[in-house]
Amino acid sequence: MGMILGHMVNSGGFRLSEQNISSIFPLYEGFYIEAMLFNSSAALSAWDESQELLRIGDEYFLNEIQNFLTHSGILSRYFWPAREKPPFSDRGAFLRKVFNLDDESPLKNRDLRNTFEHLDEKLDEWLKFFPVGRVMPEFIGESTFLKEPSHFFRAYFVDLDVFEVLGNKYAIKPIQAEVLKVHNKLVEALDNGLRFTL
Repeated sequence: MGMILGHMVNSGGFRLSEQNISSIFPLYEGFYIEAMLFNSSAALSAWDESQELLRIGDEYFLNEIQNFLTHSGILSRYFWPAREKPPFSDRGAFLRKVFNLDDESPLKNRDLRNTFEHLDEKLDEWLKFFPVGRVMPEFIGESTFLKEPSHFFRAYFVDLDVFEVLGNKYAIKPIQAEVLKVHNKLVEALDNGLRFTL
């Protein structure tokens, strides 16, 4: 137990509000805001860079899209923690309420974060059962360009706005819109003296 300005809080920095809803202790909100801002800012920076690289046809575009998805996946853990028990579940529930996110959010996709967090293991598994047929390390182009079944390490289909890595496909635009929504709310909290507003 800890004593902060006369208020008792548990070791996770959570308390029960008058409505009996678990929330982050106000003095601790700034830590979450700063931590999440790092990932939302990094994700959006990678997104902006990727769009410029795509415009000029630079192959490093795939690197920036992967960077964008990696930071988006890290951001998602604040809302949907891997460990579904207090205080982690309390924090997730509170932040989902603050940011008005539900289970339909594209950020909830577990594969989104697991693919990049455990890319080494995913690559091991992919190569263990090496795909038969046409295998391409990288591809950027129209999905209709391919006339035969193909497998990719990384690919981006410009006509679908879909990024594929090791067989997992992600619709990019909905994820970017959700990250931007979260980022704007974080900036608002930053300007509000490092406090969330419901």
